[in-house]
Amino acid sequence: MKMRIYYNSVLGALGGLVSWGILGQMGEFTSVIFRDIVYGIAVGGCIGAAIGCIDGIFDRSLAQGARGAVRGVGYGAVGGVAGLLIGELVLWVIGGGIGGRAVGWAIIGLAVGITEGVANRAPKKINYGLIGGTLGGFFGGAIFEFLRQNFGSYAFSQALGLIILGACIGFLIGLVEDILRVAWLMVISGRQEGREFTLAKKINLIGRDENCDVPLFGDAEVLPQHAQIRVERERFILFGLKDTAGKLWVNERLITSEVALANNDRLKVGDTKLVFRWKEKIKAS
Repeated sequence: MKMRIYYNSVLGALGGLVSWGILGQMGEFTSVIFRDIVYGIAVGGCIGAAIGCIDGIFDRSLAQGARGAVRGVGYGAVGGVAGLLIGELVLWVIGGGIGGRAVGWAIIGLAVGITEGVANRAPKKINYGLIGGTLGGFFGGAIFEFLRQNFGSYAFSQALGLIILGACIGFLIGLVEDILRVAWLMVISGRQEGREFTLAKKINLIGRDENCDVPLFGDAEVLPQHAQIRVERERFILFGLKDTAGKLWVNERLITSEVALANNDRLKVGDTKLVFRWKEKIKAS
């Protein structure tokens, strides 16, 4: 997860930098509202796209990265427009300052943060992203406005501020998920070695299909839909789906029926090895 936090931060910062480059090509706007709409689409869309493609980068999947980027553009652009318009309203009410900018850009972070959870229909991931993205946008927006007010060069302060904004959103989205998640799988062999998958749903599907909650690529022995981990009361239950005979193991024991997982259990799905981790017992709600 530490690598994901790092990449979230770097790509978020890159998204902020790209948005600054786009904004630099635009002229003056006679309408404040129209300016905020255009700026919101540019800033939110670029940061959202950059963070949204991370799973595709980790999994070396162009299709997955493209889908994530498109989702990120959509949610980020909507959040960007909403954030800047709300920010203008707050600035008008309180008379300007860092507070209004922070509140407005928190909306951008919120929209970017919930993208993955909404796409995967995972309420817990929505919560992780909502908290992390909102905090990242709030602090990033506050820093952005501070730089804008205190640096003589508007172009430099805007560039640095947008980079910090993207980095804050990306960093805190990843950090909050790392802190709040309860259980996850980490790949310890194969093409995706080191990749971690948070188990954020009641039923988590494992397989080669890109729509799985734990998509495992580069292993011909993994079926499109290979196994599931079900959260039941205070246990994580693993069971194989059809045609997985001889292709699902836990701690070197062939699984032919359901099994309750314990912390640090070693799984073998096809030829891919994973380790199951959890922080504490949870109750199914």
